[in-house]
Parts: sequence; structure tokens; C-alpha cells
Amino acid sequence: MRRFGEGPPDPEDAIQTAFARFIELDAEHKVERPRAFLFAMSRNLMLDEMRRAGVRRRHAQRAADAPDTVQVEETTPENVLLSREKFRDLNRAVAQLPERRRRLIVMSRIEGMTYAEIAKTTGMSPASISREIARALIFLQETLESGEEGSRR
Repeated sequence: MRRFGEGPPDPEDAIQTAFARFIELDAEHKVERPRAFLFAMSRNLMLDEMRRAGVRRRHAQRAADAPDTVQVEETTPENVLLSREKFRDLNRAVAQLPERRRRLIVMSRIEGMTYAEIAKTTGMSPASISREIARALIFLQETLESGEEGSRR
């Protein structure tokens, strides 16, 4: 509390989390200075939470500053129809992707797999996966912005 104040984030929560993680490590006999270890873990937890809070604040500020940001979209027949059209357009654009890129996009964005998990499944390197997904996303964005069905990339 001397170093970070009373919160948020709550220093007592960080201490509790540090103790819980220390117990989970099952490393009591392996750590030479458990007190210092717990202090370091607590400090790191506080710093991580403060970083995350900063990211959330900056994101909220950018969203609030963006002039074209729609805060709440009313559910109207027109909005439902527009959403369905956007979904249909996205499906068409995804269908235009080469098979490998389409498969990578589905694994990453739909199935929620990490690049490491995709690499294990496909045998590709994470760097190659990143490049292919980036190219696919650029193609999808350009296709959707143009409102046309673009050429295969």
C-alpha cells in the first residue's frame, strides 16, 4: 500500500493472488527467500493490473473521442437487415479467399485458436501464419469497403 496506494487495483487482492500462485507453484522448498519472492510477485501483479487499467482507459478515451463511433445501436428492422447484409457480404468475401487463408482465418478468428495452436495443427510457422492472416484481413477489409467482390489474393 505504501508503494501503490489503496487502489484500484487493490493491494490486498494482489497479495492474496500472489499467495495463491505461490501455493500452486508447489515451490516452497525451492525458493530460497519466500518473503522476497512474494513481495516481487505482488509488485508484478500490481504493475500488470495498472498497465491493463491504463490500456482500458486509453481504449475508452479513443472510443469516446472517435466521431463516428456508434455507442448504442437500436434494434430496428432496418438495422437487422443491414446487419444481415453485412454478414452476407463478409461470407462472400471470405469465400473468395484462397483455401489456406480461409482456413487460417476460421481457425484464428472463429475458433479462437492461437498462432501456436494453428502452427501445431498446420505445420506452418507462427510468422507465416501471421503474414497469411494479415493478407487475408487486408483483402477482406478492401473487399468490404469497396462493396465489390474483389479478385482472389
